Amino acid sequence: MIGIDVAEELSRLPAQPLAALAVLRLVEDPETSPADLGRLVETDPALCARVMRLANSRHAGAHGAVRSASRAVLQLGFSTVKGVAAAAATSLLADEVDLGPVDHWVHAVAVASGAAAAAELLEVPAHEAFSAGLLHDVGALVLHRTDAARFAAVRARVHAGRASLDDAEREAFGTTHADAGADALEIWQFPRSFVDAVRRHHDPVSTLRPLGQAVVLGEAVAARIEPVALGEPQPQLGPTLEALALPGSSTRGLLARARDETAELAAFLGRAR
Repeated sequence: MIGIDVAEELSRLPAQPLAALAVLRLVEDPETSPADLGRLVETDPALCARVMRLANSRHAGAHGAVRSASRAVLQLGFSTVKGVAAAAATSLLADEVDLGPVDHWVHAVAVASGAAAAAELLEVPAHEAFSAGLLHDVGALVLHRTDAARFAAVRARVHAGRASLDDAEREAFGTTHADAGADALEIWQFPRSFVDAVRRHHDPVSTLRPLGQAVVLGEAVAARIEPVALGEPQPQLGPTLEALALPGSSTRGLLARARDETAELAAFLGRAR
């Protein structure tokens, strides 16, 4: 078992390739608006975490916790956010950069889209649900970066049915990906609602606060629109709606809105290729 400095590892996470390339081009484009940059920041967990960390720091003079990347852009200003994003993007120029577990980014964006689609049903702000969904598995990146081979071995054990995900992660790393992500966000002074949503995103949905419920419901939606094999429990949409006392008739609308959001993100990123 090895020790992990979760805040240090999270601060070194690279941006994913598509968002990084988009950032580099947006920085060079004199017509780029703050709304464009804020939208791009919200598509990438590493960029989102860095920008929100800075916005929540004492140095930024934040009055109350910043709860979304879009608000962080307003808090920090256009030039600062562009600098943070560009610095994150340039880390991809190093040959040794490891972008994280296979399918992590696809899953993160799908859950974020699903959580945003579910926000209205749960009476939480859509931008908060999106950001929390995007960051819900950021602890998996922390564990992967700490020891990629060990992380892969953990997932192989889980896929083979030899251990539960929590047990395998604790045995290998002394923590779980949910706790690692929540601990990092706590150190960085993210809002308590974010920390709780990340730490408890595998708990029964009926025991969670609304933001956490949005994340779990977002995971259930993501399992339908972008299914990936991550070796962790995936909530099912029907039972999740039932546990939240939401009508099954919500299914079609949730899936449609999440698919539209995911397609819009893809189109937004694709325009900068």
